Amino acid sequence: MSGTVSDRKRLIRVTAGNLRNDHLYITGHLDFFPPDAVGPSKKARNGQSKPLEIWLEGLNVAIETDLTSDAKNGKPRRMFRGRKWVRKFYEHHQIKTGDVPVRESVTSHELS
Repeated sequence: MSGTVSDRKRLIRVTAGNLRNDHLYITGHLDFFPPDAVGPSKKARNGQSKPLEIWLEGLNVAIETDLTSDAKNGKPRRMFRGRKWVRKFYEHHQIKTGDVPVRESVTSHELS
């Protein structure tokens, strides 16, 4: 794969489990996120990591979330910590099992 992480397109296929449990697997995409976005469980260690801001296209809202790590081994888990926004995004865009949400284009005003 050519290019830097910042200019590669990331494709994630939505599964039936994603829809049922309001989550989005990010396995294989952890290099896309800054290391300080991964933190220990808030319940286990009162952990807090640097939040990620994600703009939800179509819902016109930015959410803040992070990636939790496993309390036993410290490795990042496969999904975002906060998940209520995932359900809203799926419902708004009528995403079904097998869909691959892809942004088709970026307008010039979005780049500035």
